[in-house]
Amino acid sequence: MLARNPDEETGALGSNGDMFDNKKGFYERLDLLHQDDYFLKHQGVDWSRFVYRFDPQKTIAALEDPGTTFVDWHGATQPLWKEGRSLLRKLHQPKTQPYVLKDPRMCITAPVWFHLFGDQVRPRRSPS
Repeated sequence: MLARNPDEETGALGSNGDMFDNKKGFYERLDLLHQDDYFLKHQGVDWSRFVYRFDPQKTIAALEDPGTTFVDWHGATQPLWKEGRSLLRKLHQPKTQPYVLKDPRMCITAPVWFHLFGDQVRPRRSPS
């Protein structure tokens, strides 16, 4: 979907490591992954459960209030747009244009990102 690689010097998309749920090590920005999880958790949804309950319009409306919070998986109150603010700051630097963001959760949260980025978002399923 939105993209830029982690290595601005070489242009290599790379990997952020062999994580327990990403055994092949495909690159996924952790700030994007976390923000998508926050969007889902805010509505009591998980990437693998209750997806049909996710209403992008509720998330879009909640983002209008910078004080919107949710209770995370550890019972702590977190701001809904916690990772998104820093993500946007990083991605709107001239040296990071254009960029690609990849997170499987985006198939659920895409309408929120379309709202936030407008016509800058160009979904792609495969590079070919």
